[in-house]
Amino acid sequence: MTEETTSEENARLAAGWRILIFIGIFVVLSGVLSLVAVALEVVNPEDMSLPTAVLAALIGTVAVLIARKYLDKKSFVSLGMVWDRKAVFDIIAGFLNGGLVMGLMFVVMLAAGLIEFTGLVWWQEGASAATGFQWSVMTAILAALVVTALTGWWEELAFRGYLFQNIREGLGLWWAVAISSLLFGFVHYGNPNATVLSSLLISFLIVPFIYAYLKTGQLWFAMGLHMGWNFFQTTLFGFQTSGTTGVSLITHTPNGPDWLTGGSFGAEGSVLIVPIGAVVLIYVHYWNKWNRHPNQKFMETEL
Repeated sequence: MTEETTSEENARLAAGWRILIFIGIFVVLSGVLSLVAVALEVVNPEDMSLPTAVLAALIGTVAVLIARKYLDKKSFVSLGMVWDRKAVFDIIAGFLNGGLVMGLMFVVMLAAGLIEFTGLVWWQEGASAATGFQWSVMTAILAALVVTALTGWWEELAFRGYLFQNIREGLGLWWAVAISSLLFGFVHYGNPNATVLSSLLISFLIVPFIYAYLKTGQLWFAMGLHMGWNFFQTTLFGFQTSGTTGVSLITHTPNGPDWLTGGSFGAEGSVLIVPIGAVVLIYVHYWNKWNRHPNQKFMETEL
């Protein structure tokens, strides 16, 4: 680190002020760009469509870029955005984990009678195996994949990237884990059908994402986890994603109390998701041991 870099960082605002200004930048950008997009009839704010996801990703990315450069006085890459071979494998491994955990959630709920299977959306009723598949559904699946990728990108960039790292700098690791997790959980309290329980469960479930960042020193693994979690949760297994619906290949209805089934909020609103979070933590730990990352100083210094 050069003397010039050191003096620039010493001249920065305190972490708390940087976080507040970042939130202000995000809110202003959201308000202005959303008003323009709605006026131009580009997006519908109540519909998590592809244009809405693109707008959200644009807002989140621009806000982080501005804050990182002018408030933190650090590079964007230093957030944990080094692109290399490990990054590719981290994204793929995280994405596939979404299929594993949501498949497990679906099987457990189905076996316990907490959901009732109602059909396969992509298959024409009464058609033969040779002609029954509706290829037109593939367009919707690809669009859902892009939406989940964009959502995972900007939410991890903003929460595990900018906010978590600045809270950690100001208050230390454990406060950063607690505050950023609760913040992320209760941001989702404004989602359709959200409850205090669902927000607390999301706060708990986000800990493996933080662990993924800490273990690798990069955001790619957490992004992959986020993308896969959302994609498989709704698009394949038919659960709502934090209260929002989307195209799904499997359809089912909840059959039991909301605290067990998740109700209209989705699997993330079920207490059964808690052991699933433990499975993700174990997955993250052993994946990182296999796809070894050099940046693990936190393990020796803070845990």
